[in-house]
Amino acid sequence: MTASSVESAQSAFIDGQWIVDLTLTATGSKQWDHLSEAQFHALVAVVVDGTVVSIPIIQPTQSTFTSFNGSVQLAGGFTEHEAKVLAVSLSRGTSG
Repeated sequence: MTASSVESAQSAFIDGQWIVDLTLTATGSKQWDHLSEAQFHALVAVVVDGTVVSIPIIQPTQSTFTSFNGSVQLAGGFTEHEAKVLAVSLSRGTSG
């Protein structure tokens, strides 16, 4: 997957932590679901400009895989600055 699979990305402060909310394109949604089902409960690296910026665990609190329906939330100890920079970086593949 690339940033072109991201329709929009925004940083937010939720439940005491900075996160990045992603809305994926239709193609990106299918790609993410395929990847996350294959890597269910595994770590997946998010790489921006050759640097690993996040290594989330796919659905760590769920017992079975369910579709993300094009909505992904990245969390993992981001500072406000890191979350905002990541959201901008992931938005670069979008038009508009």
